[in-house]
Amino acid sequence: MYQNIPTLEEFEAAVVEKRISINEHDNYALFKYRKDAVYERDWDEITLHSRGIVFDLLTRKCVVLPFKKFFNLDETNCERSAFLYDLNYEILEKMDGSMGNVFLTRDNELHVATPGSLMSDQAQWATRWIRRHENYGKIKEKFSSGELRSIVAEIICPISRVVVKYDFEGMVLVAAHDVAGNYLDHERLTSLSDEIGFRACRKFSYDTVDDVKEFLESVEDFEGFVIHWPSIGYRVKMKGADYCMKHRILSSIHPNRVDEAIQAAGHTSDKIFDKIEDSLKKFPEEFVEPYRNAVNELKFEYRVITNRVNRIVEEHKDDLTKEFVFYLKDEGEKDRFCKIYFGHIMNTFNGRPKVKVVVKLLWEKIREKHFNNTEDE
Repeated sequence: MYQNIPTLEEFEAAVVEKRISINEHDNYALFKYRKDAVYERDWDEITLHSRGIVFDLLTRKCVVLPFKKFFNLDETNCERSAFLYDLNYEILEKMDGSMGNVFLTRDNELHVATPGSLMSDQAQWATRWIRRHENYGKIKEKFSSGELRSIVAEIICPISRVVVKYDFEGMVLVAAHDVAGNYLDHERLTSLSDEIGFRACRKFSYDTVDDVKEFLESVEDFEGFVIHWPSIGYRVKMKGADYCMKHRILSSIHPNRVDEAIQAAGHTSDKIFDKIEDSLKKFPEEFVEPYRNAVNELKFEYRVITNRVNRIVEEHKDDLTKEFVFYLKDEGEKDRFCKIYFGHIMNTFNGRPKVKVVVKLLWEKIREKHFNNTEDE
């Protein structure tokens, strides 16, 4: 597995291209995809692996290989048939903390990195926690002997909390690589957790994906699940409705952010849509997809309307008379388009189209269609 990843040089080139970011400490380099990758779907082997992967800059070798970026079930090509015919999957609890990647440094000490930093507050908390652990020597020996290549754990502590409050602090085992770089299945992971004195993420059992969704629609204070196929290391995630609603509130994610972007933009369509896209890139990635879909619909509807208005203007540019204006108004009684966009047609005739007014009008309809928000009530 470690042999099949892109080279350090390829990651460094992607940094120069501003596709990923780099975080360095003590001659280690950690790479993380940028939010632009989420919005623009810029996914390849470089960006997918840039989720906290760490290289030793002295040896040029990978020392931390976390999960590749994985997606919500509905974002992937993982069909329901996978749950029916490929039964070699595990349904694991997705806990609400910070992902921590444990590795052995060249100084023969364990260090924890988070996806974006080698020295984030959460990384430093977890490093202190593991080094004070009663089985620290035993854990370190598993790394130095080659039995383990890395450990992936969820960091549960006050500074890593997002929504769910747990009644403990510590690190919960989520995954581990053996000496060959293969992921441990849940049974082996549980044995490892018993041996080193860590908690392990819980495993659940459901017959169908619909059963999983039904549970996630009703459960409270529970982030969700990761569906894992150990034989190939493939993962998808599914999140609870209650968790997503609370996350949106805490993250101030709301369709009003798009309204605000439109209001703050210039008066050309390019400036308006650039401003909207800039605002979406600031959303937590869990919530980008529905907003991106709504904005794509907004762009499409705007193009349709603009093309139709431009055709009307082009056809009648030489006969803009009172009679034609009255004709448009009369058509408005029969043609809803002319009635709704009469002002826009006339402004376009005069060379002063009110683009922002049209975009606002379209967005009001689209947000009502896509989002049923009561968060600000």
